[in-house]
Amino acid sequence: MAGILHDDLDTPASEARQAAYRFELEAEMRKAGIEANRLAREQEALDVMDDALLVIPGVADFIERERARGREVSAENVRQYKADFSIWRAWCEKEKVRPLPADAAAIANYLIERGDHGVRYINRVIAAIQTVHAVAQFPDPTNDPRVRAVVHFLRDLEKKLGKPKKAAPDATPGDTK
Repeated sequence: MAGILHDDLDTPASEARQAAYRFELEAEMRKAGIEANRLAREQEALDVMDDALLVIPGVADFIERERARGREVSAENVRQYKADFSIWRAWCEKEKVRPLPADAAAIANYLIERGDHGVRYINRVIAAIQTVHAVAQFPDPTNDPRVRAVVHFLRDLEKKLGKPKKAAPDATPGDTK
């Protein structure tokens, strides 16, 4: 600011620059707030998937809604979803994509990569991703046509070739193969 005189601060151009700066600063603050909110929701959803946290009202309500739809959600289901989602998260970190809210194209790529484990495993992974998104109150990305197309392709392939010989992962979080 060595070259700017005090009188220069009161000019219309200076006021416009200051207003533009304030606008940019406010936009960046809003953007950071939205990102912080998304990260907080993501972390909350991941924390919720822990068996010990089944008593949290949001999870209890979610499980009740699922049971009302005729879907059984047991502590074992939650453990399995958490493990499968942990594998998904590790893959996302490796691929540098966001696990939550997930991008449908990333899910489709993941399912193709993991398709040799069989449709039963693929359905379990989809259930885990759906569950975590539901708990976090994010839209379900697995209903995207790209994901559905991959599932149908893998299902048809399994019908033609038979069940895969490669076992589904035991859902340990370190498994990213």
